[in-house]
Amino acid sequence: MNDSVKKILLILIVFFIAGCASTALAITGGKIISHEFKIYHFSDEDYLDIFNLKNGERITKYCTNHEEQVEVRKIRTHHDGVDRTIWIVDIVETVEQK
Repeated sequence: MNDSVKKILLILIVFFIAGCASTALAITGGKIISHEFKIYHFSDEDYLDIFNLKNGERITKYCTNHEEQVEVRKIRTHHDGVDRTIWIVDIVETVEQK
């Protein structure tokens, strides 16, 4: 495979991934449902960061719905031919300094 074909394939893959993230943002409005069935809302930039997490990765972001910092972890599972994404959301404990 020559270099120009590889570059075109890479560009198409990047556009596909960006399109999936944009579509998910448009459908959900920046909201995710946690493993405890609570709804969390994030800014557009934060939502895209969360959406692009790899399996098992975690990130701390500000939830605009609950007005607090939360740690979001993405877990992908595959059972009985069904892919699932589970969002584990934990509230970040802030320590006040005196």
